Amino acid sequence: TGVDRLETKKETIERLGFNQKQAERFEILSSNKDIVEQVKAEARENEDSPTKTRVLQLVKEKNFSATVRQS
Repeated sequence: TGVDRLETKKETIERLGFNQKQAERFEILSSNKDIVEQVKAEARENEDSPTKTRVLQLVKEKNFSATVRQS
């Protein structure tokens, strides 16, 4: 009919070679740029490498603290 079907988010993720969990982590990193910058600064101060694990840990702590405050 001449109408191109748009790719779903899931299809795009798979076409790029990522799985759903990886995509979720990328989204978390992207929406927490302040924490990413904090981890980079900590790593520079400690002459270390910033890690995705550290960012995800701090995001989890931040989200937990926000949930506790709402209770």
